Amino acid sequence: MREMAQTQDVTKLPKWAQRHIQTLEMRVAEGARRQAIGPEDSDTFANPHAKNVPGSAPTPLGRGELIRFEVDPDKYKHFDVRLQDGTLRVSASDGFAVFPQSSNVILVKLERLNAS
Repeated sequence: MREMAQTQDVTKLPKWAQRHIQTLEMRVAEGARRQAIGPEDSDTFANPHAKNVPGSAPTPLGRGELIRFEVDPDKYKHFDVRLQDGTLRVSASDGFAVFPQSSNVILVKLERLNAS
């Protein structure tokens, strides 16, 4: 966790202020710890490969959480993805195409198909 830059030595503050700052720092640390742990039954993770990096871990986001990937926020182009009942549900702001790459990989691209 990043340490907050302190602009003054807290030991020079009154005892009540020192205790208050210490309490706030403990709450921030606890919040960061809880965020890193996330919900125990998570099926959605940010940075899933972080477990391969020393000192890092995937970030659990919860169960069935909707994840938005913004392709172009200025033009409101995005994908929304959610794991729902064992099925990956993908929706988008516009039409999209699915390109199979192999038996376990697909590419999904925002692409409006022209009707002929």
